[in-house]
Amino acid sequence: MSIFVIVILTEVLEIRLFQMTKRKKLSPDPNFDTTKYVVLIIDDEPNWLTLLRIVFERAGFRRIVTALNGDAALHILDQQTPDIIITNINLPDIDGINLCRILRSRPDTKDIPILIHSARGDPDSIQAGLAAGANEYLCKPTPPDKIVQTVTSLLKKKWNGAD
Repeated sequence: MSIFVIVILTEVLEIRLFQMTKRKKLSPDPNFDTTKYVVLIIDDEPNWLTLLRIVFERAGFRRIVTALNGDAALHILDQQTPDIIITNINLPDIDGINLCRILRSRPDTKDIPILIHSARGDPDSIQAGLAAGANEYLCKPTPPDKIVQTVTSLLKKKWNGAD
């Protein structure tokens, strides 16, 4: 029972954190057009998908695609190519580390920036994620402006050649 209560309290705190961001626009760079980029977010927790969608919408992103697991993400990737991929490690089918490896082995996804956004913040998980091909690794919970800043930076580096 205590684990259930902790999970509920954690989710309430996460929701409140992200609700605060709904009141302001999260735009790290007014000269960067976020509307033209497709963001694929993969997380097995529907609440996180909703929260991240809100964060990216507040930052001006308009093309946000979500998947609840690795298989669904791979199916989406067979249909379209996003500009950046954000994935959790703890997925019910293919974990985020193996998903990174798969994405780096595919010709159509090998150069897409990947951000791992996970509650697993131990050094071994971070090292494994980066070694598997992730460009960046952020630990949950992450302030919304930090997530947007990281994604914007990765997009600039990849598609504009800027820092």
